[in-house]
Amino acid sequence: MALIEGIPEESVTVITGNSIYAFGPADESGKRAVTKDGNPLVATLDDGRRLTISECRILVLCEGEKMEITSADDPKFSCKWTTTRVKSIATSAKQGV
Repeated sequence: MALIEGIPEESVTVITGNSIYAFGPADESGKRAVTKDGNPLVATLDDGRRLTISECRILVLCEGEKMEITSADDPKFSCKWTTTRVKSIATSAKQGV
C-alpha cells in the first residue's frame, strides 16, 4: 500500500472531539507509529477481543471530517478505526519539531 495523496508524510498530531492522536513519520508504504492520548491505541473488536494498535496507516484525514486509520501491526489481521470529527491537524513542520 502506498502513501495516500494529501496525507502528510511527516509526524502529525491530530485533535478530535475527544482525543489527541500522535503519529510518527510515514515509511514508504504509509505505515507509522500511533498513540492516542499518550497511550497505545486499543480497539475493541466485535467479538469483544481487544487489539492494541501501535502501527497504522491513515486512510482519511481532513479537518471537519472523521479520521479513518487501519492497523498495520500484523499483516494477517487488519482493523479499521474511525474517530470523531477532526478539529485540528499539525505536522512536525508546524509544531517546530
